[in-house]
Amino acid sequence: MRIGNKRIIFGAPQNSGFSDVIRKELINLGYIIEDFSIKEEVFEYKSIFQRLYNLYRKVIFNDYDYKKKLKKEAHKNRMLDQLQKIPRADYAFFIRPDFFPLEFIAQVRNKADRSIAYQWDGLNRYPGIENYIPHFDRFYVFDPEDLSYPNTYPTTNFYFDSFKSIEVIDYKKAYFIGSFEAERMDNIVAIRNQLTQLNYECTIIIYSPHTRQTYEIKKFGFTHIDKHINYYENLNSMMSASVLIDIQNPIHKGLSFRIFESLGYDKKVITTNQNVVHYDLFHPNNIFVLNNYNAEDLISFLNTPYVQIADRIKKKYSFTNWANYVLDNEQYLPIDLPIIR
Repeated sequence: MRIGNKRIIFGAPQNSGFSDVIRKELINLGYIIEDFSIKEEVFEYKSIFQRLYNLYRKVIFNDYDYKKKLKKEAHKNRMLDQLQKIPRADYAFFIRPDFFPLEFIAQVRNKADRSIAYQWDGLNRYPGIENYIPHFDRFYVFDPEDLSYPNTYPTTNFYFDSFKSIEVIDYKKAYFIGSFEAERMDNIVAIRNQLTQLNYECTIIIYSPHTRQTYEIKKFGFTHIDKHINYYENLNSMMSASVLIDIQNPIHKGLSFRIFESLGYDKKVITTNQNVVHYDLFHPNNIFVLNNYNAEDLISFLNTPYVQIADRIKKKYSFTNWANYVLDNEQYLPIDLPIIR
């Protein structure tokens, strides 16, 4: 189904080029996109006096945030200026709206018929996010516990159904990519060691810009990157693996993109997220929920054939259906979240 000339004011973080993929997918669905995604831009002082005052703040008050404040103010003004130049839109749609100045978000609502947000991380990680919720007609969350906030609605992450899975030649290849988090390292090491003993080739890629963390990453023999990998490159690497590795961030209960990518591209996944068993996409042949007591069952899981999931469930978690659902656009399969006690 294609949408006829409906316009979206769109914004999202640009880490890994993910917002570009979403923008292109929305265009493929027929939307006209006014893109406000956060870009890393070179900041220039307005005058020598502004530069000197920044130096003064650093030296006298040990204030290293003044330049950041100037950059945020300049970026906000650019976005507000750009907003005035575009036509009125059918939708405003922001992913991680807390990336954007609150004043800008408030003005966007006056420029669109409907205003929608999706926070693809736990709300409790971001102080002040509750100030953004009232500025949207619908504010979607992926953590069941976040539905306790007023005006929040359930959804999940998704996979891009325009990308098709390729035939995996090497069935003994596992793949993980993620940011460095100290509390996750033991699990990653344990899974890598188990898979290696079973003759699996493991590609473990961990992002960190910090030197001390770089040492920790390389100490375990993992691949370190200090710049985010483009999502298309990540997807190509993922497609060549038969097993994906997913390590839950304990600060929230939502399902990561790895779970939905494993569904969409017919991959097995090893995860530490115990909550996945409550979702309709779960099948024990396809998803191994690792805990402190079942590591010895991994070999049986890997030797068990993958089970094809019902087309209706795969369609439900596709980007096409997800976009229609969050934008409330014609026919879609509703996406809910389980009650987890």
